[in-house]
Amino acid sequence: NYAGKTSAQLESLVSAIARTSDVTQGTAREAIQRAAESGRFAGDQFDIVARAAARMEDATGQSVDTTIKKFEAIGRAPVDALLKLNETEHFLTQAQLDRVRALVDEGREQDAAAEGARIYAGRLDAIATSAEAARPHLAQMWKDAKEGASSAWQETKNFAEFLAGAAEQYKQMPW
Repeated sequence: NYAGKTSAQLESLVSAIARTSDVTQGTAREAIQRAAESGRFAGDQFDIVARAAARMEDATGQSVDTTIKKFEAIGRAPVDALLKLNETEHFLTQAQLDRVRALVDEGREQDAAAEGARIYAGRLDAIATSAEAARPHLAQMWKDAKEGASSAWQETKNFAEFLAGAAEQYKQMPW
């Protein structure tokens, strides 16, 4: 049970991220595992961080750990972290900054961190989408083949687990 989620919910999230974010199940699983290991995210924020980390690694090559560290910084000090990220990435509007700052001023640090994470996740989504659109045709074909192989391997593992469970039940039958 990580980040308030059961193993079944985490596995479902792996499938959802892989399916809706156009990443491999392996990348989605790694992002979820790293987000859970950080211990800093829960609920919707956990899903947002894991999805963004998976997409960035798949689309741009930026490591899952690098992306998660940026979200951790936002969680610790939302205004300062967003301003620092904005120095190099130039994404933050004055209205967004004012909203996060107002939440901090109201003593709503967790809400400020969640809003900051949503803002930054939107930025990363735009970067990933642009990177995917700029991929050469051959690179896209290779990515599609890799995703197909990853999906086939996952289904093979699922089937093997099913067979192992069935064999165990068969052994327990009173013959």
